[in-house]
Amino acid sequence: MAAKKRKTLEDELNALVAADLRSPEGREQLKVALTSQRHRVVARAATFVRERHLDGVEPLLQEAFERFLVDGAKTDMGCLAKTALIEALDALEWSDSDFFVKATRVVQPEPEWKESADTAGGVRARGLYALARLGYPDLILLAGEAFTDPQASVRLAAAEALAHFGVRHGAGVLLLALDELDDDPLVTLATMSALVSLAPEVGLARLTPLLQGDEVELHELAALALGQSNRADAADGSRCSRPSACTAAIARSMPCSRPSVPAGGPTPRRRSRPSRPAGSSPGCEPGSKRSSPPPVAGSTGSSPISSHSKRPRGARADEGSAPGVANRGGRPSAARERA
Repeated sequence: MAAKKRKTLEDELNALVAADLRSPEGREQLKVALTSQRHRVVARAATFVRERHLDGVEPLLQEAFERFLVDGAKTDMGCLAKTALIEALDALEWSDSDFFVKATRVVQPEPEWKESADTAGGVRARGLYALARLGYPDLILLAGEAFTDPQASVRLAAAEALAHFGVRHGAGVLLLALDELDDDPLVTLATMSALVSLAPEVGLARLTPLLQGDEVELHELAALALGQSNRADAADGSRCSRPSACTAAIARSMPCSRPSVPAGGPTPRRRSRPSRPAGSSPGCEPGSKRSSPPPVAGSTGSSPISSHSKRPRGARADEGSAPGVANRGGRPSAARERA
């Protein structure tokens, strides 16, 4: 009797895509996909779970994640499956904090030309976002450590997770991070914004000298951070060395002066943002609600970052950069080339 032919990658993907995942038969197909040894199949299944909010498969998602931790450079190249799995668990509001803490420690070096590159930055970043959602008591400690991560995406996640966590004690970590400015301006901006959010008077005192300094980039980043805070005293151009440029940058970042842009990654859920202190303005007009805060990044569609120890010389500048800026200064898009 002839041996049963093993399904190809295309066969597994086609069976998953063709299934009605809300039907009993489709759920069985989803479970088969999540137990596949092929990381691309598992990643596609986890993405469907996240996008369609298919609950009830959380244990399978966690088991698959643990499975791909073993010899990950061979079984899950690029951390494609692990990233999709942890994003699905976060989207389903999985509450196992130990699992997400473990995710913040995942490192996966993979060969790249003559050196190796860590592909697990998105996994670590998503772990931080999930812990912020859960209100994990030791998040400030983890975020402080993440600010030394060589990948910008993890450093960004540290700043944004602290902002969402909403505990004033986190401002100390942010102040230390600003003592040595990050190579990535997005990390610096997120750190400034988080500081103003957690400790407004401290943030204002820390950013005002930058507004009066001669460094154009820092001047604009500080103005943007103040504008994102939407504080009533943020638009005071008198403290700026370039009042007109400062006022314009602040105005651009105000939520009522720009359209709401979808974030690269889902904002942590269920945990309401802390109430703002007296003297701050929650919206463009008294009593109005501010548009949803700029979120945090994640991986397949997010942007994590953290750290304030310098990036090692071997680390790539584009590693873990936020979505939407990866093509900055690079090749024009295919559509533009065709035009």
